[in-house]
Amino acid sequence: MSTGGRARGRARGRGKATASTPAPTPGEASRSAAATPQMDPQVAPGRGRTRGAATQPMVAAQLARPPAKPEAAQPPVQQMQRLQVGPQGAGGLDRGRRSRDHNVFQTRPEHVKDKQGKTGSVCQLVSNNFRLKTKGQWALYQYHVDFNPPVDSKRLRIALVKQQKEIIGATNAFDGMVLFLPIKLERTETVFTTQTKRGENIQITIKLTNELPPFSGVCLHMYNVIFRKVMGSLNMQQIGRHYFNPDNKIEVRQHKLEIWPGFITSISQRETHIMLEAEVSHKVLCLSTILDELYDLFHANRSSFKEQATKKLVGQIVLTKYNNKTYRVDDINWSLNPMSKFKKFDGSEISYVDYYAQVYERKITDLEQPLLVSRPKRREVRAGQQGPEVLHLIPEFCTVTGISDEVRSNFTVMKDLAQHTRVDPKNRAATLNRFLHSISKYV
Repeated sequence: MSTGGRARGRARGRGKATASTPAPTPGEASRSAAATPQMDPQVAPGRGRTRGAATQPMVAAQLARPPAKPEAAQPPVQQMQRLQVGPQGAGGLDRGRRSRDHNVFQTRPEHVKDKQGKTGSVCQLVSNNFRLKTKGQWALYQYHVDFNPPVDSKRLRIALVKQQKEIIGATNAFDGMVLFLPIKLERTETVFTTQTKRGENIQITIKLTNELPPFSGVCLHMYNVIFRKVMGSLNMQQIGRHYFNPDNKIEVRQHKLEIWPGFITSISQRETHIMLEAEVSHKVLCLSTILDELYDLFHANRSSFKEQATKKLVGQIVLTKYNNKTYRVDDINWSLNPMSKFKKFDGSEISYVDYYAQVYERKITDLEQPLLVSRPKRREVRAGQQGPEVLHLIPEFCTVTGISDEVRSNFTVMKDLAQHTRVDPKNRAATLNRFLHSISKYV
């Protein structure tokens, strides 16, 4: 034990000696920092030596660093003078974001010139990526639209701009504030006056803010928006983020289910080409409504009916077939029914029975059923979308989407569904080819 104690004492002594060494001058610190540190092979570093060695370079580096000079504040006038309209963008300042190079998106190392192998046998493969061809060199032009006097209604703003086909052309995308055109207008700022149906004069100013190359992120987003419109032209219904064809639905009546075939699509850049990635997908829906499930739960156990219904339905994703939109069930309001009234946007009150009859031409049969509660999604709240704080749904018009855990555990049900949802490569390729042939009429 005495030998170990003396060794530890010597290690501490070396550590203290190292820590007490005077700091070098800035010139010596820069030279020592540039040299590669080497450890003495004859002396093992103890705790004290390690701690001192770690501290010394940090102190030297701080001494070697010259004091930073405060940068002169640049007036906004100089920044505004640097704004230009051109391929690099003209909408505003960089706002701290990195500038992106939209010319080529590299997906292989620079030293790799060819992806084809040199050995082995040739294997023919089919991919679900399809090249989208564009007409020569073109760009997407972004404009900001102002209205004087201001127009609060987004629908009216869109209608007023869409009417100006002689100025902006027939092909455009306008969300009420930002306008995208495939052509460049003659002037950087175009001003004209139009009238509403009430005879009110509105001055519209269209100002060029950006010129986007075909590979920019905004252009890729616009490609996907346009492609979704094409999917709608094929009578496909959007459920969630993807599109499905209700005309080709497959009913599995023995399990009270139906299958909607559809596609998952995405347009993105692959090196120097714009590619469409398409995949065959299916959406499983229940033939029975939420009201049917409430009936079953009520007859099974009346004493704990409300507790069982809340446990089973809250958290489910339901589809309203009158508009093919999906909602999450957050609660069940047992105090409301279809005869209850709610306020419309204009302030008037109307019952749910009359509302669905007037708007969707749907008749509610059970007037005592409770209403499902769905709250807006987080992304809708972040986006600032206006709408009711709580949305009430009619169980009679809602069906459950997807496959529940109870169904997944049923081998017979899953086997019957797999006969329609599991597609072999040959049929998958044939389905994608038919899909491309159908959209070629609209692209």
